[in-house]
Amino acid sequence: MTRAIGRPAPRAASLLHEGPEAHAVGITIRADCSAVAPRRDSADSRAGHAHSPESQLRQGRRRAPKGQCDEQARAGQRRRMAQVGLRVRIHPDGDRRGSFFAEACAHLGLGMTSGASASPDDTARQRPPTRPVRWGMIGCGAVTEVKSGPAFQLAEGSALVAVATRRAEAARDYAHRHGVPAAFESIDALIASDDVDAVYIATPPASHLELALKVARAGKPCCVEKPMALNHAQCVEMVEAFEARGLPLFVSYYRRSLPRFSRVKHWLDEGRIGEVRDVRWHLVKPPSPRDLAGEPNWRTDPDASPGGYFSDLASHGLDLLQHLLGDIEAVCGWAVNQQGLYRAEDAVVASWRFASGALGSGSWNFGGSERRDDVEIIGARGSIRFSVFDDVPLHLWVDGVEISESIEHPTNIQLHHVANMIRHLRGDARHPALGVEAAKTSRVMDRILGAC
Repeated sequence: MTRAIGRPAPRAASLLHEGPEAHAVGITIRADCSAVAPRRDSADSRAGHAHSPESQLRQGRRRAPKGQCDEQARAGQRRRMAQVGLRVRIHPDGDRRGSFFAEACAHLGLGMTSGASASPDDTARQRPPTRPVRWGMIGCGAVTEVKSGPAFQLAEGSALVAVATRRAEAARDYAHRHGVPAAFESIDALIASDDVDAVYIATPPASHLELALKVARAGKPCCVEKPMALNHAQCVEMVEAFEARGLPLFVSYYRRSLPRFSRVKHWLDEGRIGEVRDVRWHLVKPPSPRDLAGEPNWRTDPDASPGGYFSDLASHGLDLLQHLLGDIEAVCGWAVNQQGLYRAEDAVVASWRFASGALGSGSWNFGGSERRDDVEIIGARGSIRFSVFDDVPLHLWVDGVEISESIEHPTNIQLHHVANMIRHLRGDARHPALGVEAAKTSRVMDRILGAC
């Protein structure tokens, strides 16, 4: 059962069209201005206007006079159809392109609408405007309040239309506060809903495998919060499930999409510091009041998050380093519990080797006296320093000259990540944080926590 919050959820509609009232599918205006009948009626016909000339034209039951077959007439038709949320595609030869529906299915209706032989540049130019991808969100914890939930609402081409969690009252409260159209009483109902095109899983990692497999069986794209799952084996199972169905699986390693770290990657790809020799990351955090009080916390429960804060936080940086410098092919680590405040490990060290031959090392301690977050990439000609989490400038040293650059993160820090998912679904660009890449990070963490 679904409870609408604020405004009704948009009814099921093809992703080829835009707006909550877009219910007609496959409208094509031929060169003679005749209309091919839609598969479903427009919202106007159900509202009692089915017999008006304008409504008949929208539904494809009335041909425009031949004398009006000029650009002005076609423009007028497009304007009238746009008023009811219809999207039209003008084909001067009157033909529906063969790859239109195949690519629509491949990209949830957001693929290119021209012939299959078109170039990527042509695809971007020829694709008509589309209505937003409708996301359903599972879970409404802290990460969804500012970091992610609003990003799904603000990114161009994206809409957060539904939310569900284990506690229905929490979903209703989130929907009310954030203006989400619908709060579902059950997670399964959200996944199965025709009003949801893609699913964002924002729950603790222990539930990611089960929920992601349900989304795959429902035939929908999915974005999973990080860490991707409890271990590498679960990640592989998730990746294979989506690959078998030809569906994209994204993981919220959103730092791969942030402009600040794109600048670092640009410096590295340009060879500004020469061949990379060594990478060091040092992260220290004092115990939180919640830790000191012994309060329940899934992040420090090894059954929900193996490795404790290491799994939750170090996963971000290890994934980012592989994005910047390539795959880690060999790794060794040690993890211990020094404070005894909770069951999970609170101190971890590791060393590794990238496929390029560069070496790396890291230490993560969650019982220090002060916060530190320092990454240094050392090259043959210079070095780069930055922070994975802290809001500090980037520093580039080359041949004795220092360059400092500040690039702010967006308030809703997953905004660029969500925008890149929309581009991926539309076939414009490959997303940098797919499941196959995230699984590599889980493999590295498994080996670090497994000891040498």
